[in-house]
Amino acid sequence: MRNKTNTRLCIIRIDDVDGTNLRQIVNFFSKFKIKVCLFLVHTNSPRFWGRGDWLLLKKMILEHGWEVGGHTRLHKPLILLPEKKAREEIIGNIKDIEERLNEVGLTYKVTSFAYPCGDHNLTIKEILRKCGITFGLTYPDAPDYKSVEDLKEVNELPLLSFGVTHTGKPMNLNLWNQRFMKSNLYIFALHSDTFAALKARTLLNALKNLNMEHVIRSIKFLRILEEHLRFVFYHGAKFITFKELSKLLSNS
Repeated sequence: MRNKTNTRLCIIRIDDVDGTNLRQIVNFFSKFKIKVCLFLVHTNSPRFWGRGDWLLLKKMILEHGWEVGGHTRLHKPLILLPEKKAREEIIGNIKDIEERLNEVGLTYKVTSFAYPCGDHNLTIKEILRKCGITFGLTYPDAPDYKSVEDLKEVNELPLLSFGVTHTGKPMNLNLWNQRFMKSNLYIFALHSDTFAALKARTLLNALKNLNMEHVIRSIKFLRILEEHLRFVFYHGAKFITFKELSKLLSNS
């Protein structure tokens, strides 16, 4: 997609985030000093979210320019739910985020929402529209998916069916770097389970159960991701959020 400058725009999107994996994500990306967009689940459960987690989110938003968005409470494919239940999942999730952040002293408006599994339809998009959501984010698993890298002009952007450039699969550093170099708007979609491998508890459980495959694969993935981010930095990318992208589009 073209933009008015020669600078490549980059958005890091991470789905399935809750308080059990938040700190590992923050620790990983803080060393790069880049903005990240987090999409939150289980937002009505004290089991997954504590006051300290919301305070950490407040800090990342205010001091580092991060963005948080909705991803439903229970992470069920919305198109398989009755409309009433889908509405509860979306509206409740957005309300949870805004209220919990308000409780720790931050007035915040959620303006982006990632569909679980990327699945959506006209009814789901209308619910988002009524909630004031600017971007409805889809995923390659969803039917009729169209990658952002296939869009040539701003007016082609389907804001409530907004895709990604790629998802980090396969784990190939050269492929990731090539995709970045071909994209003026580069959206890299990740999932929180990869970062869970950095938790001591995850490692101990893997050792106890003699099942290190996921941990080893996740650590390999994160090492490749670090190298990729260095490449992206070297080529002068500007890391932005979906909120900032919305402003750029409105001014184009």
